[in-house]
Amino acid sequence: MHCNHCGNVMEESKTTFTVVKDNDVYVVKSVPCLECPVCGHISFTQSTSKKLDSYVSGRVIPAKQSKARIFNWGDPVVEIPRKETTKAPA
Repeated sequence: MHCNHCGNVMEESKTTFTVVKDNDVYVVKSVPCLECPVCGHISFTQSTSKKLDSYVSGRVIPAKQSKARIFNWGDPVVEIPRKETTKAPA
């Protein structure tokens, strides 16, 4: 397949798909895709697009839960102090 943007041959790759929908953030890692090595354009097959649609439908949840930190640009934040490391006595 050739890139719709620059015409170069697309290569099989993997990407991280991220979308915000109804104030929910969906992140799908290791998604198979076609990527242009020249301009970086990403394309998905029809079957991959259908599976991504199911992931962001709100009707499924991942079996393995993870923590997400979501920021709105310009919102106030609180800085967490770093823990100081102490050396063990010799």
